[in-house]
Amino acid sequence: MKKILSVIGIALYTFLIYLILAGSLNGQEIITGAFVSAVIALLVQSFFQLEARYLNPVRIFWLIVYLPVFIWAMMKANFEMALIILNPKLKLSPIIVKGKTTLSSPLGKILLANSITLTPGTLTVDVDGDKFAIHCVRNVYKNGEEIMQVFEKFIKRITE
Repeated sequence: MKKILSVIGIALYTFLIYLILAGSLNGQEIITGAFVSAVIALLVQSFFQLEARYLNPVRIFWLIVYLPVFIWAMMKANFEMALIILNPKLKLSPIIVKGKTTLSSPLGKILLANSITLTPGTLTVDVDGDKFAIHCVRNVYKNGEEIMQVFEKFIKRITE
């Protein structure tokens, strides 16, 4: 029973993300999204068990709120990286900053590490318990918490 609920939960989350990215609610998109979501859920269910608590509508709401925040952070970082590439006078000063997260769930830490890595100019190089090591292209951050705080407050509401 737990496995079935996990597959259904993964399919629902995948379907929701599919519909947001598709930007359409026509019949073909809904049918395609449902089919693709079901296939993905069946394929990943042995690697990833979704707990029933993640099906809470409040958590889904915060996931929907988080997506634009993440996309905005990614867009800003892309522009910063473009400026670095197009302006050779901007010096690169790569650095690894360390920070401590307040997230306790493994899913939250994974989501945080991936959010940092998917943001251009930063890369999560190590996670040890609640300590993160983050490589930055430019030395503009004092510590890892400065990078993590943008994502952490939303991820906490989604996963904990």
